[in-house]
Amino acid sequence: MGLYVMWTDMRWPRMIKTAVSAAAALVLVAILIPMTNPPEREIGGVYLVDEEVEIGVYGPEAPADREVIEIYAPRYTAVILEPTATPEPVIVYCNNGGRYYHTEDCKYVNDDTPYVKLNKAVEAGYTKCAECDAPEAY
Repeated sequence: MGLYVMWTDMRWPRMIKTAVSAAAALVLVAILIPMTNPPEREIGGVYLVDEEVEIGVYGPEAPADREVIEIYAPRYTAVILEPTATPEPVIVYCNNGGRYYHTEDCKYVNDDTPYVKLNKAVEAGYTKCAECDAPEAY
């Protein structure tokens, strides 16, 4: 704030303004430079498991009493796909003009009763016959 006031005030000569600004910058740099240097560290504490060294790892020395953890990560994971059998469609019988679907052995099924897959009968609005052991809709 002081430098801003000094530069906006016309009474100060330009050489003095420049010298004061340079001195302030040097003090600021002298304070900040020691804060940017990280501490020196020794090399070690990391064990490489591969045959060839790909990278160098630097860091503090590991404590001697630390637990060593072995990690295994496969490069490829095998996925085994087994074919699943396609289920056989469930066939039911639906009378024209009726509201229920039936099994082949139901007393309401005639020789000319049309048959369809169970899911198609349910989609058409037919419900399970209470007299025969017709399968449940899934």
